[in-house]
Amino acid sequence: MQPINTNDHDRLTRLCNEAAIKISKIVPLAGAASGRRYYRLYPTNEPTIIGTIGPSAKENAAFCYLSRHMAAKGLPVPDIIAVSDDKSAYIQSDLGDRSLLEAISPGSRDGKWEGEPTETLRKAIVSLPAMQFATLNGLDQSRCLTPAKMDRREVMRDLEYFRFCFLRQLNIEVNDIELDLAFDRLADMVAGNNTGVAEAFSLRDCQSRNVIIDNDGNPHWIDYQSGRLAPVTYDLASLLWQSRAKIPDHIRAIMVDEYFAEMQKYAPDTRRENFDKSLRLMVIIRLLQVLGAYGLRGLSEGKVQFLESIPNALHTLLTLLDNENDDAMHVLCNALKEAERHPWCTVGCTTDNDDKDTLTVDVCSFSYKRGMPRYRSMHGGGFVFDCRAPHNPGRYEHYRSMTGMDTEVIEFIEADGELPELLRHAEAMVGAAIERYQERGFKSLSVAFGCTGGRHRSVYSAEHMARYINDRYGVKVNVSHTNLGINYQLQSRI
Repeated sequence: MQPINTNDHDRLTRLCNEAAIKISKIVPLAGAASGRRYYRLYPTNEPTIIGTIGPSAKENAAFCYLSRHMAAKGLPVPDIIAVSDDKSAYIQSDLGDRSLLEAISPGSRDGKWEGEPTETLRKAIVSLPAMQFATLNGLDQSRCLTPAKMDRREVMRDLEYFRFCFLRQLNIEVNDIELDLAFDRLADMVAGNNTGVAEAFSLRDCQSRNVIIDNDGNPHWIDYQSGRLAPVTYDLASLLWQSRAKIPDHIRAIMVDEYFAEMQKYAPDTRRENFDKSLRLMVIIRLLQVLGAYGLRGLSEGKVQFLESIPNALHTLLTLLDNENDDAMHVLCNALKEAERHPWCTVGCTTDNDDKDTLTVDVCSFSYKRGMPRYRSMHGGGFVFDCRAPHNPGRYEHYRSMTGMDTEVIEFIEADGELPELLRHAEAMVGAAIERYQERGFKSLSVAFGCTGGRHRSVYSAEHMARYINDRYGVKVNVSHTNLGINYQLQSRI
C-alpha cells in the first residue's frame, strides 16, 4: 500500500470541504493496473466514502457521467458525491472491499463451488442485462470515453495489442501477412454483427474484480468508464472467461443459461443458436485482448502477478481455436501453441498429473546486454550469478559461432578452470537452498546465469547447474537459454 500523497490529501480535503463534508482521516487503498489512486475517507459521524485521483480528466468525466446516468435508473453503481472543476478528482460512495473475485474464491481457489460462490456469481450474472440495456436508454454517447460502438477499428486495435504486447514480447515467430488475414476475419465478423444478437451498453472491463458484493450478497458494478455499444455477449465473455476466476465449464454453462433467460426480457427475439455463436466469438476476442494486457503488465513491465493468468487464457483459446474450421485461424492457433510452450507462460500452470508438493527449479542463461531475466515464480525470488569474470571463449573467432552446449566450448571452459571454480560455490549455495525449500514446502526456485553475450559462459553454467540439481535432488528442473531460444524440462532421476 502506498503512503498518502500530500498533494492528493490536500486536493481531496478541499473537495470535501466544498461539499460540506468534514474529514477526520484519509487512508490510501491498494491500486490496480491503472494510474488512478484511491483513498478511503472518514467523515465525522458519517459512513466512509472513496476519493479518487485520476490522471485522465476525460476518463474521470466519463466515469462520473455514466455513474450518475446509471444511478438515475436505479442501477447498482456508486453515487458520485462531488467532482473537482478540472475533473482530476472525485468523491463517491463506499461500496466496500469485497469483490466478486473474493466472494467466489472458495470455488476458484479450492474448487468448492457449491452454495454461496455459485449463488453470488448467479446474482451478478442476472443483474448484468439490466446494466447493459437500461444504461443504453437515454445515454448521451458523446460523453463516453471510447468510440460510440465496438467497430472494426476498435477490434483491430485490441488484436494489434495482442500482437505487439504479447507475441512480440515472447519473440514468437509468425507470418504477419497470414496473421493479418486472421485478424481481418475476426474483425469483420464482429463489425458486421453476423452473429445476430442484440447490441447494448458494454461495460468493457467486465470482470469479477470490478463487481463489489455488499453485506447482503448483492452486486454493485464499477470501472465502466470505457464502456460503449457492443454485442451483449462481450461482457458475459469477459466475466465468465476471466482467467483468474477459474470458473469451471459446468458452472459457466449454468450461468450462460441464467444470463440468456434474463437477457431475453430485453431482447426477446434473440435465438439461442445466434447467441451461442456470438458468445464464442466474443470469448476469442476478449481473451486475445487480455493476453495483450498480460503481456504489457507481466512480460513488459515485470509485474509477475499478471503472468499467473496467462496459462489458463492460452489453454481456453486453444480449445476454442482447435475446433475452428476457418483456415485463416490456423496461423493464430499455431502462434498460441508456441506461446504455450514458452517458459514465461507456464507460471501456475499445472495438470492433473502434477505433484503439487514438488519443488520446481527454473534455471536460465541470459545476456547482460539484453537485460536481467524476469522471475517466473510468484514470489519473485532466486539466485543470479554473474559469469562475466571468467575467461570468455566468445572472444576467440573459433568459438564465436558456438555455444556453451558445444563440446569444444565445454572443453575450453573446463581446461581454463575459472568458471568451474565459480560453479562449485554456486552449487553449494543452490543445493543448501533446495534442501531448505523442500523442508519448508516451497514450490519454486529460480537460478540465473548471466554473461556478456548469453551464448557461452552463462549457457555452460546453466547446463551444468541443471544437471547437478537433476542428479542430486528430487525436483523438476526447467532450463531456458534466453538468447538461444531453447527451453526444455529435466525430470528428476531420483
